[in-house]
Amino acid sequence: MKRFQFKLEALLTIRERQVQEAMRILAETQRNLMNEVDRKNSLKNDLERAAIRREKLSEKIVGVQEYRIEDLLIQGNRKRIEFAERAIIRAKKWVNQAMAQYLAARQRKSVIDKLKEKAKDQFKTEVRKYEQKQLDDLYVMRSSQRHWVLGEGGVE
Repeated sequence: MKRFQFKLEALLTIRERQVQEAMRILAETQRNLMNEVDRKNSLKNDLERAAIRREKLSEKIVGVQEYRIEDLLIQGNRKRIEFAERAIIRAKKWVNQAMAQYLAARQRKSVIDKLKEKAKDQFKTEVRKYEQKQLDDLYVMRSSQRHWVLGEGGVE
């Protein structure tokens, strides 16, 4: 008897590729999200250092211009942090979309996997039936040969 061959193997291969591509996109969006979070944390650290520098300026006698530069740097960092927070929100949306696409691709592949398992089980059942039929035919043939040899059968 021939070996098992799934009729939808090409479709299964396509679905596997779609899952791999969706996984790659998901990983990329997660990496982008982590980069945005790191960028925001870096900006927060810069903001804290600038605030400390500004406080230290009050301990010394400095001109208004130096104090103003630090103040502008702090304001700029606050704006950059706001922009980074918006970028994080966008990146989270992209991650959620990529996750949904990945899960959908996995589900579509799972459907084909289940069909393949059912077809494989059906094939195994057919093989067992075929083998049993072959054995039954062999037993019937042996039984009729015994009857023939012992003189119980045949033409009179």
